[in-house]
Amino acid sequence: MVPSQKPKEMREIDDTLQRNVQPDAPCGANGVESGRDRLGRFTRGNTAAVTHGARSAAFWNAVQGAQAAMRAAIVSDLGHDLNDAPHALLRAVDGLIQAVLIRDSAFTRIAELGGPTTLRGRHRAAFRVWAEAADRAERHMRLIGLRRVPRQIEDPIADFERRAMAAAAELGEDE
Repeated sequence: MVPSQKPKEMREIDDTLQRNVQPDAPCGANGVESGRDRLGRFTRGNTAAVTHGARSAAFWNAVQGAQAAMRAAIVSDLGHDLNDAPHALLRAVDGLIQAVLIRDSAFTRIAELGGPTTLRGRHRAAFRVWAEAADRAERHMRLIGLRRVPRQIEDPIADFERRAMAAAAELGEDE
């Protein structure tokens, strides 16, 4: 095709490229600072590339405060201070916290995907992660000594009536 026979739009694009004026790329800015060539394609050594694992790194950075609070709460529930707790106990508590965070993250992903199974009835990978993390959390809870301690109630009927009255009082205050 002879250059004069090209459609007008193509000639304008060619003129723009020849003058080294960069057109607006559909996927972002162009130039050396963006790591893209004049057509908007990524070049070697670009700084705008997607980094794998950035989402998980951001997740773990975001939960550091929650991890510290959970660690202090669990250690204090066990009757220790962070300074005097045995090192093995702290490692078990850290394992519990990590398992719980992974379990909760997997549950959120399952909810985003619409449930634990696909339309064909297969279990999603996030469901397997959730199940394994829940199992690990239970193991760590048993390791650190999670026990169910029953409350002592002298009179079950009186306790039930007291709780019913308290619930009714709360409902009356809300209205």
